[in-house]
Amino acid sequence: ELNLWRNDFGPEGTKHLVDGLAVNHTLQILDLGDNDLGPDICQLLKLNSTITSLDIATNELGSVGGRLIGEGLKVNQSLTRLSLYGNN
Repeated sequence: ELNLWRNDFGPEGTKHLVDGLAVNHTLQILDLGDNDLGPDICQLLKLNSTITSLDIATNELGSVGGRLIGEGLKVNQSLTRLSLYGNN
């Protein structure tokens, strides 16, 4: 379990997070709420197969993020909990 809530990663940090988590095969619970991640974090749903609980609330995902989440959920087979509240 990893809680990185409210660290203000921004777009550059998001790219690094996605790259690192794409190759991680042990982490199951991840809280990235309130980090100004933007829609790029949604790629994680396609790339990681071990996260079962993901909190990406209040990250300004917008409509692009919504579309990317939908695409990711089509292929993701591990996620059982997804928190999205507070995303415009």
